[in-house]
Amino acid sequence: MLWEGNRRMSTRSAAVPPHPRLRFVFLDVGETLLRVTPPGATYSAILARYGYSVPAATLDALLRDLLRELDTHLPRQRNADHTISPALARLRRERLVQHLLERAGVHRAHRASIAEAIFASWIGTDIFQLYPDVVPTLEALRAAGYRLGIVSNWEPRLPLLCESHGIRHYFEFVVSSEAEGYVKPHPRLFQRGLELAGVEPEAVVHVGDSYPEDIEGARGVGIQAVLLDRPGHGRVPYSPTIRSLLELPPLLATL
Repeated sequence: MLWEGNRRMSTRSAAVPPHPRLRFVFLDVGETLLRVTPPGATYSAILARYGYSVPAATLDALLRDLLRELDTHLPRQRNADHTISPALARLRRERLVQHLLERAGVHRAHRASIAEAIFASWIGTDIFQLYPDVVPTLEALRAAGYRLGIVSNWEPRLPLLCESHGIRHYFEFVVSSEAEGYVKPHPRLFQRGLELAGVEPEAVVHVGDSYPEDIEGARGVGIQAVLLDRPGHGRVPYSPTIRSLLELPPLLATL
């Protein structure tokens, strides 16, 4: 029934005529396409497969403490000028998992296998979950003639994460911060998207949940932007703002 409902929503939205100027829609990933949940439950399940019983809440608390400790020993991978060191970001992730397993009491003989399973979970469907409005919206946008791309602050394996969720084929390209060496709102990420799309900024709209990263970043290179405020907090009085991606296809025709 859920699939049938999604198909009906997609069919109705597809009837919306496309904008005469807009050709491309760029989308963010975290809290736009995918819900980001605390990883403790996923890590707890992985540890259980190796005979370790560590509650999810304990692991989440450990992660928070370890991240604070890492900040004192290893500088942040994001710099003030919005550049990023992929090597440093990768090292921080490796150190985080290493220290987590040590604090959780995992025997040295098991650490490599469990760490591999944790790294794999970052491109899976447990920690990151597809919002139910995503596929109907992507179907509607494609049916209306829009082309799609991803511009997101993420690690280089983002295409694999999208494949895990069955949405990679909707997008002509995936631009991730660590693959480019920059993070939003740096203009380079959006400029790279424009290069891959082969269009001018006036032909693009970008959609994301962060005002400084998505809205200011996109507008800084001349791309119109739509703010997605799923919780409805209304913290930034910006227009256009939507609460569901299902609002996007009809909105685009009016921009």
